[in-house]
Amino acid sequence: MSVSAGRRRPLAGRLVLLVEDEAAARSNTEAVLRGAGASVLLAHGAYQATLVASRHALAAAVLDARLGQQTIDSIGAYLEERAVPFVLMTDWREATSRGHWQHVPRLRKPADARELAIALARVIDRARDGRRRRRS
Repeated sequence: MSVSAGRRRPLAGRLVLLVEDEAAARSNTEAVLRGAGASVLLAHGAYQATLVASRHALAAAVLDARLGQQTIDSIGAYLEERAVPFVLMTDWREATSRGHWQHVPRLRKPADARELAIALARVIDRARDGRRRRRS
């Protein structure tokens, strides 16, 4: 699924996990994802996110880089093990400098709707292309 300027719903038919502990940010990001056509599953913390992810075939995930006192390391590792691409949302400066997740796209909260949809569509495309190359 390539993202083009004319496409209004680049995440149509995609199941996306949103992991966000702040109610307002969760509501705003969920609305952006649904507006881009995604079906959205919600989780408030890393443990709950892992449970949700284990029960669904996710196309991608959006993780808040800071979940209160929790880290995203467990859910990030779980998603990577299962080849589920994800992006990080952050308003926390330290999260953007952590070495462990440097390869993961980061967006500043609150995310621009188009920017978030494009970032997710790109990571989904890259993951799909990577799976195709491994099968060839």
